[in-house]
Order: sequence, then C-alpha cells, then structure tokens
Amino acid sequence: MRSEVSPDRWGFAETEKEIRTLQGLTGFENALAFEADGSTPTRAVCIARQGQKIIGVDGAAGSLADGVWEAGVDVQEEYRGAGLGSCLTGRLTEAPHMRNW
Repeated sequence: MRSEVSPDRWGFAETEKEIRTLQGLTGFENALAFEADGSTPTRAVCIARQGQKIIGVDGAAGSLADGVWEAGVDVQEEYRGAGLGSCLTGRLTEAPHMRNW
C-alpha cells in the first residue's frame, strides 16, 4: 500500500447549483452522474484537491430505501492505494448535511 495522501484542500458541494458546476468533470463517473438535461440524483459531494487539481470525489445520492444513501467514489489513478477514497467517504458521511437528510 502507498503512503497516505494528504490533500491540501477539501471541499463540499451541497446544493444542486454547486453540484451542477461539476458537470463535465471527467474521471469521476462513479461519484457524479448527470442526465442529458443537466439534472442529477447526486445530493452531496466531497472533493479532494492537490493544488488546483481535483484528485478525488465522493458523491452521494438517495436510494429507494428511506434514509439510505448510495455513494460512489473516484480517485485519480496516481493517488489510489493510499487511503484517499476511505478518507473522502468518511468526510462525506460525517458532514452535518448528511446527518440531517
């Protein structure tokens, strides 16, 4: 396993408007999903950056089961195997907006 990665910036997208700004971002198809009309089932996103580069994204969408969330995580290949995906998921699920949904 690689040594742990420590992104220099973390961010959250919590509103539909914020999440829509991520449309067209490539390499993060498990974390972000958009329909042809720009709508998305994604309701919360945690983003890890190294400088200006987005290196990992974890997105959560509601599921058919009440109170259950589906999460998808993507980490850029050169940052995989260092615990970043687990860290993204932890940060996303511990965020206040996730506990209130």
